[in-house]
Amino acid sequence: MSKIKIQRQDYVPTEWLHRKKRGRKSPIDPYGRRLTKVVGNREKGDFWLCNQCDNKKEISLYALVNGGTSGALRHLRKDHHLLAGEVDSETTESEPPRRRQRQRTVLDLQKQAVDRLAIPKSKAELFKDLLLHWIVDADIAFSAVEHPDFRKLLGLLNEELVDELLPRSGVTIRSWLEAEYRSQKELLRSKLAASLYKKHLTFDLWTSPQEYALLGVTVHFTDALKRPQTSLLALRRLRGAHSGEDIGPALREVLSEYEISADELGYFTCDNADANDSAVNEIIAALLPDVQPQERRIRCTNHIYNLGATSYLEGKLKDVLKSLESQPAEQAALRMILDFLEEWRPTGAFVRIHNLQGWVRRSSQRREGFLQYAQGKLSEEEVDEFGEVLWEVSQLMLLQDNDTRWNSFFTAVERAFRLKDPIEIYTTIMSRHADKTKRIPEEYLLSQDDCRVPRFAEAAASLFYLVDHLRKQLAEYSDSDRIFPGPEIEGPEREIRVGDAPLRFAAAQGSSPPSSPPVSPPAAQSQRPQRNVGLPHKYRDSVIDLPGRPVGSINPPVELE
Repeated sequence: MSKIKIQRQDYVPTEWLHRKKRGRKSPIDPYGRRLTKVVGNREKGDFWLCNQCDNKKEISLYALVNGGTSGALRHLRKDHHLLAGEVDSETTESEPPRRRQRQRTVLDLQKQAVDRLAIPKSKAELFKDLLLHWIVDADIAFSAVEHPDFRKLLGLLNEELVDELLPRSGVTIRSWLEAEYRSQKELLRSKLAASLYKKHLTFDLWTSPQEYALLGVTVHFTDALKRPQTSLLALRRLRGAHSGEDIGPALREVLSEYEISADELGYFTCDNADANDSAVNEIIAALLPDVQPQERRIRCTNHIYNLGATSYLEGKLKDVLKSLESQPAEQAALRMILDFLEEWRPTGAFVRIHNLQGWVRRSSQRREGFLQYAQGKLSEEEVDEFGEVLWEVSQLMLLQDNDTRWNSFFTAVERAFRLKDPIEIYTTIMSRHADKTKRIPEEYLLSQDDCRVPRFAEAAASLFYLVDHLRKQLAEYSDSDRIFPGPEIEGPEREIRVGDAPLRFAAAQGSSPPSSPPVSPPAAQSQRPQRNVGLPHKYRDSVIDLPGRPVGSINPPVELE
């Protein structure tokens, strides 16, 4: 911290230092500067330096004893003829100055002489920011700062610093967070106002563990420096039915809070729920009556893929079959595929793994038994039968897939693949349990092929094909030069071209935009040959030779006739 040298003493501007309480404004402040004397890292009292004298190359420094400004006021009145009608902050009408000065006891002088730690304001602000970040990120109760052991723990590092900076009440933490929220909200509002581009919204409903329906609203825009930005606008509690008639007004309220006008509105991205369609229709009808809702409605591709994957695993597609009643040929073809999947599912590895995971996790005894084998705790007889434990999965447990969480089934199967050795030992032992009621059901047992997860490898290969296919689609999409339908905006970037779409799509997904590969010259003879791209290392043991497909291929699966 920089210091000012006055008469061989070190001073720093008082506004640079942390103060628990804000000092009262005084009439002497416009005519001088408040300084704090420091010795090492200790404060030794507050002073006031006269600007009028400083301009004349003179030094007039007055001590502010207990915050009193009488000496500085007398100097301004006598030497500069200023503030003649002002009253000292410590002077009252009932006590004349002489009597007030006599009442300044030894205790007052002792208070002034007591030094304290000089804490830079920047350090205090950093402590405050880190404390709030920890409380919010770790979901800590506001009252944690009141706990005596917590204060003693921090006090071991620096007791004075804790006394000065750590609040004594959770109410202070609450007020700090509310002030920070208002500050960040105002900052985001100013960023949105400075942007000349459209503001695109994504929104979705989420039910919290406390059964609160929360509407998350995110904005995607380009800032004044032409950088794609993504920010959370609101996590608003939604009361009543989860219908478009309730979602729409909540969204319009958020738009009003951030002063996003109808002309600035871009596209709406959300999943395929009917309520979201109704919400977009309601917003467009209220704010943009001349625009067709389908022109501004973007379907969530991830949600579509997730629906397709779950339908493949366990879907009935009753609504789709009913919609094809007027097309008998298409309905018959779809019914044949569904019949095949219905016959395959009970015998497939996916369903067996799903059932096994649920069976293990439903009982605390079975969970503990499985963890015992995952930690390698085998008896001598079990070691003789299965061999020594060579895996390192002692902290892992089987996961249960969830219909409302994207990719949860893929994550659960991947975890089962990592635990295939403990699964094999556990299911073998539980299948011959002495108590028949505790044996694992036969339909949950994995075969030798299932333990090697051949179908999982095929699913992984299909995923790699899908990612490659999406990249090709994006590359083709970005090369076109069509113009998006919709209203124009003012400024040099009036036309929203399809070539900008990958950038906006990447901003919506929180990733960097895909770039077209550069055109490289023909490779020289000495150039390093291109490597073959295959499956990740952890899936290589699961690669199988499927009929009509080379080993390790990631071509799309053959369509059913």
